[in-house]
Amino acid sequence: MKPEVSCHEDSSSLIDTGKYLQPTSDIVALMVLEHQYWTHNIMTKAKMEYKRALYFQKSYSEEEDLNSQGRMS
Repeated sequence: MKPEVSCHEDSSSLIDTGKYLQPTSDIVALMVLEHQYWTHNIMTKAKMEYKRALYFQKSYSEEEDLNSQGRMS
């Protein structure tokens, strides 16, 4: 059984197009872009939280000096 293929000029009858630039915008491309920037933001947040935790761990450690080479910059 072949999947049904359809060509819609206007997708406003199928989905809410209010958040897209135009009702005929390429939905798949916009969804991929949204996923990419969301993933990039999550990875950046995780990196910053790791650096912050590492900095705090070193600041509470008596033998580590925050002015050493491994400090957060």
